[in-house]
Amino acid sequence: DRNTLFNVLADCLRRLGASTLMKQVPGGKDYERAALSDGWKEFLDGQSKIKHGLQNVIGEILDELIVRPGMEEIDAVPQPKWWQTWRERIRDAPI
Repeated sequence: DRNTLFNVLADCLRRLGASTLMKQVPGGKDYERAALSDGWKEFLDGQSKIKHGLQNVIGEILDELIVRPGMEEIDAVPQPKWWQTWRERIRDAPI
């Protein structure tokens, strides 16, 4: 859910010393920090040991918050775009 995404994103940015970037995320200005579950803390502890692990988590979260909702708006256009046709061809192609 959106609140969990914001909580994980804020914790990743805090761990990277970049907490001020949270204000630049759409919806981040009004964000109020909440505690993460133990499972999320353990996951982020593990990711922090992997090279660029936290950055990868941040990328996935930004994708979920910004890119995917935008793709739904684009995909709602009545006339299919080239990428929609391409996706259909790949999906229907025999393996």
